[in-house]
Amino acid sequence: MFSAATTDPEHPTWDERTTFVGGYKQNAECFVALAHVLAEAGLLKSGLRLEMYQGDGARSFLSNTAREEARYQQERAAQPGN
Repeated sequence: MFSAATTDPEHPTWDERTTFVGGYKQNAECFVALAHVLAEAGLLKSGLRLEMYQGDGARSFLSNTAREEARYQQERAAQPGN
């Protein structure tokens, strides 16, 4: 599993992530395609980080991601105007 992460200057405490689940070659191709799209759109000013996980590390990452997403949604809902 690959996770591509960028930092949004508007929300510096949260990373924007895209996660690819599959074989190494497929994930690598998807990551390169995503990097190209983000670069073309000028969205890589803060950089792009690639993280790779497998086995227990991948399961732990997915579990943590679900918890963080729930926390993020609660934080956004508590903000005025959301």
